Amino acid sequence: MNHILIFEKRFMLYILFLVLFTWSIFVSILAFSNKESIILVGIDGNGTRIITSNNDPIFKTEIVEFLKEFTSNMYNFKPTTYQNRVGQAVEYLSAGLWQTEKNKILSFGETVLANQINLTSEIAKISHIENKSYEILITTKEKSKLLNRSKKIKLILDVENVARSSKNPWGIEIVGLNEHIIN
Repeated sequence: MNHILIFEKRFMLYILFLVLFTWSIFVSILAFSNKESIILVGIDGNGTRIITSNNDPIFKTEIVEFLKEFTSNMYNFKPTTYQNRVGQAVEYLSAGLWQTEKNKILSFGETVLANQINLTSEIAKISHIENKSYEILITTKEKSKLLNRSKKIKLILDVENVARSSKNPWGIEIVGLNEHIIN
């Protein structure tokens, strides 16, 4: 009788071990097979909801907010914040556009540090020109060791939709940038 109890306990331990081992393998496979996905939650005048369609009304306001953030980072800085703020803005440039604008942006950064330039800006108007092109009218105030001046800039940005990521939560990338000084 005593041998039977020991046998039953040992058998139950083996069964428990087998069940737990099988369960751990199943859970591990399930965890590794799940792919990371970004869930977009929209909060606006239409309420709070999970965004499931590219036709959601929130995307019409999202592009405007994206353009405001880009412009704010690109045209508002001090010598101590230039690298950080403009660095955030250039994260939204396509690889090709970055290669085109890289030397100009880096060179201007050196000028900002050398002349202690402070730049502030205000967006006067954002207009949708055509399909994926936007015109932004900006008023800037530049203060440096050498001078104080105000300028009006017309910025034309061409954008494309890209996959959302932690670096680019907007899912929008700038593929064309034309800057014109108005006055």
